[in-house]
Amino acid sequence: MLTQSTPAVPASVVAGAADSTAAPGAELAAQPHRPRRLRRSATLRRLVRETVLTVDDLIYPLFVMEGENQRQAVPSMPDCYRYSLDLLLAEVEAAHALGIGRSPCFR
Repeated sequence: MLTQSTPAVPASVVAGAADSTAAPGAELAAQPHRPRRLRRSATLRRLVRETVLTVDDLIYPLFVMEGENQRQAVPSMPDCYRYSLDLLLAEVEAAHALGIGRSPCFR
């Protein structure tokens, strides 16, 4: 509610006239059509949408070592291990069962 002590807003600002004293973006707010250049195509919409993380985005790095029936902890990475080839196959199968389809192997 306006009182006598509240200054009136000039009509040019309310109408969205291009005035250097108008608030930034005031003319954009007064436009009847807001440009949506980032929503023109499905590709652009996919680029600017909120982040959606699915199991398809996951990668499970595996570390391989020589030997048989060996599993060795990687000191700098908690809960990460180096596997011999025979144990590596079981680990890849377990990851695949969870839906993780990408498992790069490192030596």
